[in-house]
Amino acid sequence: MTTYKYLNADRVVVAIIDEDGVSRSSGVAEFVVPPGATIIDPDPVSHPVPASVTPRQFRMALTRAGLRAAVEAAISAGDQDTKDWYEYSTAFIRATPVLNAMATAMGKTPADIDNLFFLAATL
Repeated sequence: MTTYKYLNADRVVVAIIDEDGVSRSSGVAEFVVPPGATIIDPDPVSHPVPASVTPRQFRMALTRAGLRAAVEAAISAGDQDTKDWYEYSTAFIRATPVLNAMATAMGKTPADIDNLFFLAATL
């Protein structure tokens, strides 16, 4: 699949957009490119989902996606192992069972979580 990178005014990649217009990293399902935006040439290399992101990246992505309050409420309601995982992890790993179970319980799809990791990796 061909993808395009959307750059902000500082030439920082803020979204990776599939050829069908679906964002892979902006944290929203549809990303509208602002007028006058710079789109660089199609990138023929596929973009694998990041295997892990830092806790800072993960939390910033949750905030940008509007999910942080809900996730932190779910963490607070969880058992001590879940609380320790969230508080003390040195990396958030995409394949972690705790993360995937929580996402499912919150009604999120695997694609939603992939998009969250794409977004986190840009922060």
